[in-house]
Amino acid sequence: MNRQKELLSILLVSFLASIMLGMLDYETESLVHLLTSDPGNWIALLLYTGAFTLLGIMLLGFFRGIRSLVR
Repeated sequence: MNRQKELLSILLVSFLASIMLGMLDYETESLVHLLTSDPGNWIALLLYTGAFTLLGIMLLGFFRGIRSLVR
C-alpha cells in the first residue's frame, strides 16, 4: 500500500509539473485555455507527465539504492 501511495504522489506531482511547464508557453493565457484550446496541448501534457513520472521513479529507485548501500 505504501508503494501505491508513493506512485500516486509521483504521478500527481508529475502532472502538476507538466501543467506548470505548459503554462510557460507564450500563447497560453490561462489554465482553461491550456486545457481546451488545442488537442496538441493534451498530447504534450501526457508526454511531459510520463517523462516526469519516469524521472521521479528513477530518482526514487536511485535514492533507495544509495540508502541500501549506506546501511
